Amino acid sequence: MHETARQHVAKGVAKTFVLVEETVNAPKPVLGFFTLSLCQVLAEDIAPKWAKKLPGQIPAMRLGRLAAAGGIGLFVDAKDQTAADFYERFGFEPTPTEPRTLFMPMDTVRRLVDS
Repeated sequence: MHETARQHVAKGVAKTFVLVEETVNAPKPVLGFFTLSLCQVLAEDIAPKWAKKLPGQIPAMRLGRLAAAGGIGLFVDAKDQTAADFYERFGFEPTPTEPRTLFMPMDTVRRLVDS
């Protein structure tokens, strides 16, 4: 994981964030991680209430792994319906064309971060 994350950062592909147990001596165990990357989506792939005032091609962020800046929201690809249900509990919405690709508008992300 470390080498892949380093390569992705060096190439500007994605940024990986890692949570470790700070209270123990090295090597510190990894408690969890996630990866963010920029992506582009089509307006038809998100709910009409979000797409209606946006161009046909929209910059966004994709949550790539769950264990960068800008865009209209956060996209995540759920591995199965159980994972999709999990993301929906936090405010993600399935996209019209691919129910296991979910979207959270940036306003919702900001509201969650600020709370």
